[in-house]
Amino acid sequence: MRKQLQGKAAPFAHKLLGELTKSMLCLTDAARKEEYDRSLGRTDSRERRLYKFDDLLIARKVLTSEQLVKAQKFSHVTGVELHDAIVQQKLATAEVVTQIRAESLGVPYVDLADAEFTAETIAKLPAVLARQHSLLPLAGVNGQVIVAAAGPFSTAVEDELRLRLGAPARLVLASPVKLHEAVNKFYTREAAATELGVAPQQSGQSAQVDTGPQIDPVERAKKRQQMTMVSGMLTFAVIALVGSNVLNWDLLTVYGGGAVLAGIAAGIAWKMN
Repeated sequence: MRKQLQGKAAPFAHKLLGELTKSMLCLTDAARKEEYDRSLGRTDSRERRLYKFDDLLIARKVLTSEQLVKAQKFSHVTGVELHDAIVQQKLATAEVVTQIRAESLGVPYVDLADAEFTAETIAKLPAVLARQHSLLPLAGVNGQVIVAAAGPFSTAVEDELRLRLGAPARLVLASPVKLHEAVNKFYTREAAATELGVAPQQSGQSAQVDTGPQIDPVERAKKRQQMTMVSGMLTFAVIALVGSNVLNWDLLTVYGGGAVLAGIAAGIAWKMN
């Protein structure tokens, strides 16, 4: 269908692609699919069942069991979500991982290259809200507004969307990379700065409203460990120097007291970082 969007059959192709998109949004949404089946009199349809994200990764052959364990360990050590850990470890692409995650949540996955945008819907959502939570309203369907996001809404965000859009928001997942690009296109930093009453920044200055990529969790963990080690070593050195040269402590007291206080300092450094 995409190949026909530029040819003579473009009007028909656009219309049919829109119908296919609507069908996809229904059939890949667990709740809507159940409603659709009931509307057709399919009372014998089985109760919908959602599968765990971990299980789907194996079932869809996205990861092997060994790769899943590796990602789970990485997730535990760094504190990032499993889906982010998989991408950071380059075990699968963000697009594939998002598709599996959408299936586990029972919500549609949307390729933003095929999505339809309306200027009216885009204008309803403040740039600050869109950039802060990486949200992109697409179009209205059956009294709801389809909103692309990288993950489920929080209750507060869902309420804010309902207020701003004037209708309930219906979640669809999109690739984080494509979502970030689209949000930057429709909701610029300058627009967000204007909403906050902040003067646009000159070139070369860091943006005051920035929802770009955060610090790499792995790099943060390494820095955290380094700060902890340095803090502990410095504390131990100071105690050893003062205890032996100023307070005339014996060797056991110097090393024992130094070790205890170094451990306390290391713990404080860990918490602060």
